[in-house]
Order: sequence, then C-alpha cells, then structure tokens
Amino acid sequence: SGAQHYRVELEVGDHHQTLVQGWTGATNTGSDTKAFAGVRSDPFFFDLLGFLGSVKGQGTRQLDDGKQSDFFTHLNTLAIVLEVPNWQLKGDGRNVGVWAETRFPNGRHADYVGRPAINTVFNASAADKTLFNRTAPFRQPTASGGLFRTNVINTLEAFSSLDSEGAYSASEAGTLAGILLPDEIRYDVGSTAAGPLNGRGLSDDVIDVELNIVTGGFPFAGRNATGAIPTDGVGPHSDYQAAFPYLGAPH
Repeated sequence: SGAQHYRVELEVGDHHQTLVQGWTGATNTGSDTKAFAGVRSDPFFFDLLGFLGSVKGQGTRQLDDGKQSDFFTHLNTLAIVLEVPNWQLKGDGRNVGVWAETRFPNGRHADYVGRPAINTVFNASAADKTLFNRTAPFRQPTASGGLFRTNVINTLEAFSSLDSEGAYSASEAGTLAGILLPDEIRYDVGSTAAGPLNGRGLSDDVIDVELNIVTGGFPFAGRNATGAIPTDGVGPHSDYQAAFPYLGAPH
C-alpha cells in the first residue's frame, strides 16, 4: 500500500540493538525512542536564486535586490526524524557528530552530508563535489592529499575579501577549515543547540550564519562579527510543530 518497513538500530562495537521499528508515514515508538520516516514539509529556508546570483554569478537575481524569495517554502522532503535520550548518543563523552548517508542499491556510497551547503559552496568542480559526496566525514580533512581542506581555505580567502576589513589571513582560513571539516553537525550534548556550529534547531538561520562566516564575519581578534553578506533576507517557516515529528504536515 505504498509503505515501507524500517528499523532503527543502536550499534556499539559488534553489538546491535533494535530501538524501534515500524512503517513509513506514521510515528513509531520504542521504549526510549520515537521514529518517523516519510513525507513532510521541507523545514529548510534559503533564497537559493539570490545566492546563485550574488555568490556564484549565475542568473539575474541578487541577495539584496529586494526580491527575496524562499525557494523551499512550498516544497516537501523525505524526512527521517528520531527522538532519543542523551545516553544513546555515543560521542566522545559529550560531543557528537551527526551526518546522513545515502547509498545506491548496490551498497556504493552516493552522498554524505551534515551541515547545509558545505559541498555546494566549497567544492567548485563537479569532480570534487562527486568525490566529496563519496568520502566518509572522518576522511574529509585529509582525503586526496588535503584537497577538500585546500578548497575550503581558498574559498574562504576569496569570499572574505568582499568584506570591508579584507580577507581572512591564511591562519584564520585554516582555523575555519578545521571547524567546517568534516561535514558533520557537531553537538555538545545537553547544551542549547545553536546551528550550524553546535547542533541545529529547525528555525536556526544556518544560511545567514554560514554566509556571514564565509564572507568575512567570523569574529577573530581584530575583526568584527559582520561579513560582506550577513543575511539572505529570508526567515524560518511558520509550520514547524511543537510535538514530534516537529516538521510541518506535507503540502
């Protein structure tokens, strides 16, 4: 009838424990876990066309042209939503890294992604984007002789030069590359999420933060906290829900 069965497993070493299982399209509950998989309203908000015009030089729209438009307002997404207690987050004590992985039917890796727009912004060529998609997060900082780290540094130095304070120094760009790679959402368990550098709430304006940082707004000593492009001019959606699964009903 169009539904698929799935299960959520907790893996610790060679031990596998099923936490919850059920069918797509409905909330499924285990002893300490809730899970939902299915179509929901896309929570992401971003003036994509303005970004492409201002930053990528593609199209006719600009971020500051007074025609701000959230590309994702009326879109749906295939969502996986998990709610688990803190003790199930197996990090290095408090800090965890979260990412999603997609595989082809033959098991080959198709994509890894954590924070939004990392691959989009920092890897210019199609070949580099494809290679990044297939590189596990823990390998990204050093993979291919440091290719991705070099791409991040070069992009930061180029875009931060738009700031009236001038470009990041090589040392500053290197420090930021160490924060932005690997492409994971890092979270200090028990703290208040503040995306995109510590967790990520659905209404966190992660694109504003990233645009600001990339264009010179990281508050290194001697720099202010305002980059050349501090905002894309659009804000959170209005259909987030207070209760699980938190994402709005599909359009």
